[in-house]
Amino acid sequence: MEFEYVFEHKVEYEHCNLKGELKISSLLKMIQEVSSRHVDILDFGKDKTMDKGILWVIAKQHTEIKRMPVYGETIYIRTWPSTTVKFLYPRNYEISDEKGEIIIRCNTLWCLIDKNTRRITFPEQNGVILPPYSNGREINCNVSLMPPALEQTTIFKAQWSRCDLNGHLNNTSYFDMCEDVLPTSFLKEHVAKTIDVTYKKEIILDEEVNVRYGLVDNVYWFDCDKFTIRLGF
Repeated sequence: MEFEYVFEHKVEYEHCNLKGELKISSLLKMIQEVSSRHVDILDFGKDKTMDKGILWVIAKQHTEIKRMPVYGETIYIRTWPSTTVKFLYPRNYEISDEKGEIIIRCNTLWCLIDKNTRRITFPEQNGVILPPYSNGREINCNVSLMPPALEQTTIFKAQWSRCDLNGHLNNTSYFDMCEDVLPTSFLKEHVAKTIDVTYKKEIILDEEVNVRYGLVDNVYWFDCDKFTIRLGF
Protein backbone atom coordinates (compact mmCIF):
# COMPACT_ATOMS: atom_id res chain seq x y z
CA MET A 1 0.00 0.00 0.00
CA GLU A 2 1.13 3.56 -0.73
CA PHE A 3 0.64 5.02 2.74
CA GLU A 4 1.84 8.51 1.79
CA TYR A 5 0.58 10.55 -1.13
CA VAL A 6 1.67 13.97 -2.41
CA PHE A 7 -0.49 16.14 -4.63
CA GLU A 8 0.71 19.29 -6.39
CA HIS A 9 -1.80 22.13 -6.40
CA LYS A 10 -1.64 25.65 -7.82
CA VAL A 11 -3.50 28.37 -5.95
CA GLU A 12 -5.86 29.81 -8.54
CA TYR A 13 -7.95 32.99 -8.59
CA GLU A 14 -11.12 31.26 -7.36
CA HIS A 15 -9.30 29.84 -4.32
CA CYS A 16 -8.43 33.25 -2.88
CA ASN A 17 -9.99 36.00 -0.80
CA LEU A 18 -9.72 39.70 -1.69
CA LYS A 19 -6.25 39.83 -0.07
CA GLY A 20 -5.00 37.20 -2.51
CA GLU A 21 -4.63 34.59 0.24
CA LEU A 22 -6.01 31.06 0.16
CA LYS A 23 -9.45 31.04 1.78
CA ILE A 24 -10.00 28.71 4.73
CA SER A 25 -12.77 26.97 2.80
CA SER A 26 -10.47 26.51 -0.22
CA LEU A 27 -7.75 25.08 2.01
CA LEU A 28 -10.18 22.53 3.43
CA LYS A 29 -11.53 21.69 -0.04
CA MET A 30 -7.97 20.89 -1.15
CA ILE A 31 -7.48 18.71 1.92
CA GLN A 32 -10.76 16.96 1.16
CA GLU A 33 -9.76 16.45 -2.47
CA VAL A 34 -6.38 14.94 -1.65
CA SER A 35 -8.03 12.65 0.91
CA SER A 36 -10.42 11.36 -1.75
CA ARG A 37 -7.60 10.79 -4.21
CA HIS A 38 -5.58 8.84 -1.66
CA VAL A 39 -8.42 6.57 -0.52
CA ASP A 40 -8.95 5.72 -4.19
CA ILE A 41 -5.29 4.70 -4.41
CA LEU A 42 -5.69 2.64 -1.23
CA ASP A 43 -8.67 0.91 -2.89
CA PHE A 44 -11.28 2.28 -0.48
CA GLY A 45 -12.90 4.73 -2.86
CA LYS A 46 -16.47 5.17 -4.11
CA ASP A 47 -17.00 1.53 -5.10
CA LYS A 48 -16.12 0.36 -1.58
CA THR A 49 -18.01 3.09 0.27
CA MET A 50 -20.69 5.25 -1.38
CA ASP A 51 -21.78 2.52 -3.80
CA LYS A 52 -22.34 0.26 -0.78
CA GLY A 53 -24.30 2.87 1.17
CA ILE A 54 -21.60 4.20 3.48
CA LEU A 55 -20.30 7.75 3.49
CA TRP A 56 -17.06 9.40 4.58
CA VAL A 57 -17.66 12.27 7.02
CA ILE A 58 -15.37 14.39 9.20
CA ALA A 59 -15.82 14.27 12.97
CA LYS A 60 -12.99 16.54 14.09
CA GLN A 61 -10.18 18.62 12.62
CA HIS A 62 -7.16 20.55 13.90
CA THR A 63 -5.05 22.78 11.64
CA GLU A 64 -1.91 24.81 12.38
CA ILE A 65 -0.98 27.56 9.91
CA LYS A 66 2.43 29.20 9.65
CA ARG A 67 1.27 31.23 6.67
CA MET A 68 -1.46 30.98 4.07
CA PRO A 69 -0.49 30.29 0.44
CA VAL A 70 -1.16 33.14 -2.00
CA TYR A 71 -2.50 33.53 -5.52
CA GLY A 72 -0.30 31.90 -8.18
CA GLU A 73 1.71 29.86 -5.69
CA THR A 74 2.27 26.13 -6.17
CA ILE A 75 1.89 24.04 -3.03
CA TYR A 76 2.43 20.37 -2.26
CA ILE A 77 -0.08 18.53 -0.05
CA ARG A 78 1.22 15.37 1.61
CA THR A 79 -1.28 13.07 3.32
CA TRP A 80 -1.15 9.78 5.16
CA PRO A 81 -3.53 7.79 7.39
CA SER A 82 -2.75 6.92 11.01
CA THR A 83 -3.80 3.85 12.93
CA THR A 84 -7.59 3.46 13.10
CA VAL A 85 -9.03 4.02 16.59
CA LYS A 86 -12.32 2.15 17.02
CA PHE A 87 -14.52 3.83 14.35
CA LEU A 88 -12.25 6.84 13.73
CA TYR A 89 -9.86 7.05 10.79
CA PRO A 90 -7.18 9.67 11.55
CA ARG A 91 -5.61 11.33 8.51
CA ASN A 92 -2.67 13.71 8.50
CA TYR A 93 -1.57 16.48 6.16
CA GLU A 94 1.49 18.63 5.55
CA ILE A 95 1.41 21.47 3.04
CA SER A 96 4.76 22.70 1.73
CA ASP A 97 5.71 25.61 -0.50
CA GLU A 98 8.01 25.52 -3.51
CA LYS A 99 11.05 25.87 -1.21
CA GLY A 100 10.04 22.72 0.65
CA GLU A 101 9.05 24.59 3.82
CA ILE A 102 6.06 23.17 5.67
CA ILE A 103 3.58 26.02 6.06
CA ILE A 104 0.45 24.14 7.20
CA ARG A 105 -0.10 21.01 9.27
CA CYS A 106 -3.45 19.34 9.79
CA ASN A 107 -4.99 16.28 11.43
CA THR A 108 -8.53 15.13 10.70
CA LEU A 109 -10.63 12.38 12.24
CA TRP A 110 -12.85 10.76 9.63
CA CYS A 111 -15.56 8.16 10.12
CA LEU A 112 -17.95 6.20 7.93
CA ILE A 113 -21.71 6.47 8.41
CA ASP A 114 -24.58 4.43 7.01
CA LYS A 115 -26.32 6.46 4.29
CA ASN A 116 -29.81 5.44 5.43
CA THR A 117 -29.55 5.33 9.22
CA ARG A 118 -26.89 8.10 9.45
CA ARG A 119 -25.24 6.04 12.18
CA ILE A 120 -21.50 5.47 12.52
CA THR A 121 -20.22 2.13 11.22
CA PHE A 122 -17.23 0.19 12.53
CA PRO A 123 -14.40 -1.23 10.36
CA GLU A 124 -15.61 -4.80 10.82
CA GLN A 125 -19.01 -3.68 9.45
CA ASN A 126 -17.91 -1.46 6.57
CA GLY A 127 -14.85 -3.45 5.49
CA VAL A 128 -12.54 -0.42 5.43
CA ILE A 129 -9.62 -1.81 7.39
CA LEU A 130 -6.24 -0.08 7.20
CA PRO A 131 -3.02 -1.54 8.66
CA PRO A 132 -1.40 0.49 11.47
CA TYR A 133 0.90 3.25 10.17
CA SER A 134 2.87 6.22 11.50
CA ASN A 135 5.79 8.29 10.24
CA GLY A 136 6.20 10.15 13.54
CA ARG A 137 5.12 13.55 12.17
CA GLU A 138 1.47 13.49 13.19
CA ILE A 139 -0.05 16.34 15.19
CA ASN A 140 -2.69 15.94 17.88
CA CYS A 141 -6.31 16.37 16.86
CA ASN A 142 -7.75 15.69 20.31
CA VAL A 143 -8.01 19.34 21.26
CA SER A 144 -10.85 19.94 23.72
CA LEU A 145 -13.15 22.74 22.56
CA MET A 146 -14.80 24.48 25.50
CA PRO A 147 -16.36 27.71 24.23
CA PRO A 148 -16.87 30.64 26.61
CA ALA A 149 -20.18 32.46 26.98
CA LEU A 150 -21.02 33.95 23.59
CA GLU A 151 -23.49 36.81 23.20
CA GLN A 152 -23.78 37.33 19.44
CA THR A 153 -26.01 35.11 17.33
CA THR A 154 -26.46 34.31 13.66
CA ILE A 155 -28.24 31.70 11.55
CA PHE A 156 -26.57 29.09 9.39
CA LYS A 157 -28.76 27.59 6.68
CA ALA A 158 -27.87 24.53 4.63
CA GLN A 159 -28.66 26.01 1.24
CA TRP A 160 -28.57 23.94 -1.95
CA SER A 161 -25.25 25.38 -3.19
CA ARG A 162 -23.52 24.67 0.13
CA CYS A 163 -24.55 21.01 0.44
CA ASP A 164 -22.72 17.99 -0.96
CA LEU A 165 -23.35 14.43 -2.13
CA ASN A 166 -23.91 13.35 1.47
CA GLY A 167 -27.02 15.54 1.61
CA HIS A 168 -25.73 17.89 4.27
CA LEU A 169 -23.85 21.16 4.66
CA ASN A 170 -20.34 20.46 3.40
CA ASN A 171 -17.63 20.81 6.04
CA THR A 172 -15.84 23.48 4.02
CA SER A 173 -18.95 25.68 3.74
CA TYR A 174 -19.06 26.27 7.49
CA PHE A 175 -16.00 28.48 7.24
CA ASP A 176 -17.31 30.73 4.49
CA MET A 177 -20.39 31.23 6.64
CA CYS A 178 -18.25 31.99 9.69
CA GLU A 179 -16.16 34.56 7.85
CA ASP A 180 -19.26 36.17 6.36
CA VAL A 181 -20.43 37.32 9.82
CA LEU A 182 -17.06 38.70 10.93
CA PRO A 183 -16.20 42.40 10.53
CA THR A 184 -14.36 43.03 7.26
CA SER A 185 -12.00 45.35 9.15
CA PHE A 186 -10.94 42.38 11.29
CA LEU A 187 -10.52 40.03 8.32
CA LYS A 188 -8.42 42.56 6.43
CA GLU A 189 -5.92 42.75 9.30
CA HIS A 190 -5.85 39.14 10.52
CA VAL A 191 -5.06 35.67 9.19
CA ALA A 192 -6.12 32.48 10.98
CA LYS A 193 -3.25 30.65 12.67
CA THR A 194 -5.22 27.72 14.07
CA ILE A 195 -8.47 26.09 13.01
CA ASP A 196 -10.33 23.65 15.25
CA VAL A 197 -13.72 22.13 14.63
CA THR A 198 -15.86 19.39 16.11
CA TYR A 199 -18.85 18.29 14.05
CA LYS A 200 -21.51 16.90 16.39
CA LYS A 201 -24.51 16.45 14.11
CA GLU A 202 -25.27 16.97 10.44
CA ILE A 203 -26.97 20.10 9.13
CA ILE A 204 -29.16 18.69 6.41
CA LEU A 205 -30.46 20.46 3.30
CA ASP A 206 -32.70 23.48 4.09
CA GLU A 207 -32.13 23.15 7.84
CA GLU A 208 -31.52 26.37 9.80
CA VAL A 209 -29.36 26.48 12.93
CA ASN A 210 -29.00 29.24 15.52
CA VAL A 211 -25.29 29.80 16.14
CA ARG A 212 -23.68 31.71 19.00
CA TYR A 213 -20.39 33.44 18.26
CA GLY A 214 -17.91 35.97 19.58
CA LEU A 215 -14.30 37.11 19.90
CA VAL A 216 -12.38 36.22 23.05
CA ASP A 217 -8.59 36.72 23.35
CA ASN A 218 -7.97 36.78 19.57
CA VAL A 219 -10.09 33.66 19.10
CA TYR A 220 -13.40 33.66 17.27
CA TRP A 221 -15.76 30.99 18.56
CA PHE A 222 -18.85 29.58 16.83
CA ASP A 223 -21.00 27.16 18.79
CA CYS A 224 -24.33 25.34 18.63
CA ASP A 225 -25.69 21.84 19.15
CA LYS A 226 -24.42 20.85 15.69
CA PHE A 227 -20.78 21.98 15.82
CA THR A 228 -18.10 23.97 17.61
CA ILE A 229 -15.52 26.01 15.69
CA ARG A 230 -12.52 27.88 17.06
CA LEU A 231 -10.53 30.21 14.79
CA GLY A 232 -7.33 31.43 16.40
CA PHE A 233 -5.79 34.62 15.03
